[in-house]
Amino acid sequence: MFGNRSGIYSPEELLLFRRIFENAIATLPAMMRSSENQMRIARNILECAATGERDPAELRIVALIDLQVSAASPPSLSIHRDREQRTLGDHGCQ
Repeated sequence: MFGNRSGIYSPEELLLFRRIFENAIATLPAMMRSSENQMRIARNILECAATGERDPAELRIVALIDLQVSAASPPSLSIHRDREQRTLGDHGCQ
């Protein structure tokens, strides 16, 4: 599918992105629902969508890449992207 690289999206596309964003937030434990993570999720979705990706499954995967647990939580609970194995490119986002 050819991408919408202009950053202008149809109402249907925006609704899709919103649903994916809200679903991603809802799947997180409370300690990971920080405003920083919400911004990361939104950015991940929009960066991937800018490549033309519209597959909801792919956008859901990309949405949750590279999130952080809040500072009050033990560092062992962080979710980090393994840069060699999980990148946006691995999920159809070039």
